Amino acid sequence: MSRLNELDAPGAEAPGASMNNQAMFEVLVLGVGNVMMGDEGLGVQVARNLLQNYVFPPEVEVIDGGTGGLSLLSYIRSARRVIVIDAIQAGAEPGSIFMFDSDQLEETGGVKTSVHDIGIIDVLKTAGLLDDRAPATIIGVQPGKMDEFGGGLSPEVGDKIGRVIQMVLDHLAEAGFFPRAKGVDAPLGSE
Repeated sequence: MSRLNELDAPGAEAPGASMNNQAMFEVLVLGVGNVMMGDEGLGVQVARNLLQNYVFPPEVEVIDGGTGGLSLLSYIRSARRVIVIDAIQAGAEPGSIFMFDSDQLEETGGVKTSVHDIGIIDVLKTAGLLDDRAPATIIGVQPGKMDEFGGGLSPEVGDKIGRVIQMVLDHLAEAGFFPRAKGVDAPLGSE
């Protein structure tokens, strides 16, 4: 797992390190996946794109969670709300986008909500067992190829990155947070 936050300083305490059951930030945007396995890296690509192109208010934390699995639990527990971006197996056409809330997880039935060994959904459920589960919104994209080591995103999935980013930005705006595009003085949507 790598953190790509330009506000990090040497010696800065990681979110969740001294949580005391208190949220460290309002919204966690968490991109997960394995960039070495084709479309499985979508969530990480979205997180990296967001961090490269936007400045976020201090109440919003964006993390490239990679394949961190249970090591992401402290980050999830330190947020009041979580937005997860991941590849999901839903038996749909590659590039199909799905969005659902964590309280709908039991309703997803046949949808395997992650392609990881220990998926982010398992981590969210574990947080719930600890009575700390923050409400979460999952934005998932049906992968096409995941068997090419180091192959990058397929065109069907890569073409959806912009739409997924806009969904994240819209979700943040609904919560009252307006990231600023780098090189732009006024926050987006604040006018």
